[in-house]
Amino acid sequence: MLITPTPNNPGVVPAQGADVIHASVHTASEYETVVQQLYVSYFGRPADPDGLQYFESLFASAQAPTTIAGLTAGYKSNAIVKSIVDTFGVSAESQALYGAGGTLSFVTHIYQSVLGRQPDLGGLVYWSDLIETGSITKAAAALTIASAAANNLVSDDSRIFGNKIDAAKLFTTDIDTKNELAAYSGLAANEIARTMLSTITLTPATPATVTNALNSVVDLKFPPVVVPDPTPTMPSDTGPWIPPPPGDPFWGP
Repeated sequence: MLITPTPNNPGVVPAQGADVIHASVHTASEYETVVQQLYVSYFGRPADPDGLQYFESLFASAQAPTTIAGLTAGYKSNAIVKSIVDTFGVSAESQALYGAGGTLSFVTHIYQSVLGRQPDLGGLVYWSDLIETGSITKAAAALTIASAAANNLVSDDSRIFGNKIDAAKLFTTDIDTKNELAAYSGLAANEIARTMLSTITLTPATPATVTNALNSVVDLKFPPVVVPDPTPTMPSDTGPWIPPPPGDPFWGP
């Protein structure tokens, strides 16, 4: 029996007869949710379309798990998965967000991005110690915190995180014009989207909330042109001057 190699099973065993077992193949689109979960947990914002497609393709090429719980487990055992997730920690955006801050600030940001709240003291100390001692990378910490929130289905944390992911998906999907694609880039644009997600808690975002945020991003890049109203003018009299009749009381003697 021949077993088709997979990232977690790179070898083969001798064939027995003509039986062949093929592992199921995950397509790139199956990774949409987990990529958005990584973006929201690590950067606090929706994925841009190019970034979404890029990481979907990487995960599909690695045939990584398609859930955040599976990805968390795969991070510990699959070098390819680990390298992809750790990409978030060395990105330019990561350096801009966390380069000047310490570990406590990083963990606080992850809690706010994922759970919409400040970390409790125990959680703050626990995750900070793991990162400081090198027991876990920052990217892995963000992944694990997000995985815990996503899978604790009876908690407010899970509902809040789910609402943020739904809004992130809608935001990214709505980016479908050249101007929108060009506008959603850079720290200022990212901050607008980040602020939008930060307002989402137990109440799901409305489509208008997402649309307004995207419009603000576009207006930042392409300020709307304000055309002033024309100033009204009095019509001019271009005809010949006609003197008033003699004795007209309005003109005097």
